Amino acid sequence: DDRELTLALLDAGEAFGAAPIDGSRPRRIEALEQAALISCSENDLARLVESAPTFGIRVVRLLLDSARHVGDDLARLAFCAVPGRLAAKLLELMDRYGRVTPMGIRIDVRFTHLQLSAMIGTSRETLTKALGELRAGGSIDVRDRLIWVLDVDALEASAALG
Repeated sequence: DDRELTLALLDAGEAFGAAPIDGSRPRRIEALEQAALISCSENDLARLVESAPTFGIRVVRLLLDSARHVGDDLARLAFCAVPGRLAAKLLELMDRYGRVTPMGIRIDVRFTHLQLSAMIGTSRETLTKALGELRAGGSIDVRDRLIWVLDVDALEASAALG
């Protein structure tokens, strides 16, 4: 039905696994900025792991970490209301991309409403309403298409309410 769900947001130097599994839904990988992708076949990966066990351990850690994050996100989708999911995602983005300023913590990456809605599994319209609720509560503000966290405690409380 053309809805999207963002499973991961990666920065430079980070890796992910996207091996297709028979019968699975197609996955799309989208670069928001200029990116170089390197891929390898299952056989090439097996040879790398055999020749460099430390590399294999790092791959396993990457896959386990990825599975844990997806599991956490799916649990939020199943059990949390949209404002709580949005608050949790904004806290994550703040930790990752936030810059402390005298006026609050500015998330230094511009995300569209469509991108944010895909990150929390909702429609763009519902996301806009949830952003408005967080703004009205004084937790955040949006200026120049950047999100500012004004009250971390209030945002954490919204995330905990789910």
